[in-house]
Amino acid sequence: EAREIRSYEASHVHGLWHLDFHQARVKVLDAAGHWHTPMVLAILDDRSRLCCHLQCYLAETAECLVHGLTQALLKRGLPRALMTDNGAAMVAEETREGLVRLGILQELTLPYSAYQNGKQEVFWAQLEGRLLELLRGVTPLRLAFLNQAAQAWVEQDYHRRPHRELAGATPLDRMLAGPEVSRPAPALEAFRLAFSRQVTRTQRKSDGTVVVAGVRYEVPSRFRT
Repeated sequence: EAREIRSYEASHVHGLWHLDFHQARVKVLDAAGHWHTPMVLAILDDRSRLCCHLQCYLAETAECLVHGLTQALLKRGLPRALMTDNGAAMVAEETREGLVRLGILQELTLPYSAYQNGKQEVFWAQLEGRLLELLRGVTPLRLAFLNQAAQAWVEQDYHRRPHRELAGATPLDRMLAGPEVSRPAPALEAFRLAFSRQVTRTQRKSDGTVVVAGVRYEVPSRFRT
């Protein structure tokens, strides 16, 4: 049963989100004159295929994932579940703890089974074939311009183009038609506290210090207990 894979669709908008990174087939130039292959983060709603957030980064890290996911949550509200693969950023302690604190169920795909997240793979094909194909002639291509173009493409083209798996409806129409089960997003400070690690340390008796992430801190003796 754990390995059985079937076609599915969530019954409610924001009932399930998909999150994944994709290595774009373009190069961007940074301020120091170095070329990078950007990593694209996309978060899709399962029922409507709406792109909750799309952003390009220079690396695939937990910090980038949390930044992009926070943007999606602030724009769309809190979903019920989030499906990701088993990448390092997706299973990082900050990511997992943050989702638990926000009441979002994290569902992981099977290892080396990208087809489980097939809706995301279809989106990547559209991203490469439409948006990135238009930007290949832009020289030099900067990350800021790439992100501006990505937002314009998502809002003005992808969301308003009929989707063949939605019986001809657009992702925007499907999202507005509902039904939806999102929850209001908390303030930004709540996200900063949610996506964090919690560690336990005991003071060293000789000098009253503790070590966190390889850095030694001196703690006042009144907190020793």
